[in-house]
Amino acid sequence: MDEIRQKRKAMTGQLIRAARRSKGLSQMKLAERIGVTYQQVQKYESGKDDIPFSRIYDIAEALKIPVSNLLITEESPNLERVEEVPGIYGALNMQEKRLINLFRKVKDRQKRALVLKLLEALKE
Repeated sequence: MDEIRQKRKAMTGQLIRAARRSKGLSQMKLAERIGVTYQQVQKYESGKDDIPFSRIYDIAEALKIPVSNLLITEESPNLERVEEVPGIYGALNMQEKRLINLFRKVKDRQKRALVLKLLEALKE
């Protein structure tokens, strides 16, 4: 049971790190938003410290993501291969990640629709 618990902490930490990075936040900035030190964020991300559920909720709120994005269970995929958890983007290359980040910054729905139409036209 201790091994599973440790893997769970490590995976949750990796999910937090991936989500934080996808939002372009430093550990310091996330720490400020949730009211802890950056060292504490480091401990959460490395899986060294347990994370209270209330803190997971705070982190999700600070990153503007669903709490469920940061939760795992014993049945979660890749529990045995913690180091291979792909994070938020999976196995995307840098250009794909950049495209996603830029697209997320476009707030106007019509502009987003135009971008999608352009990509549809270019795919052929």
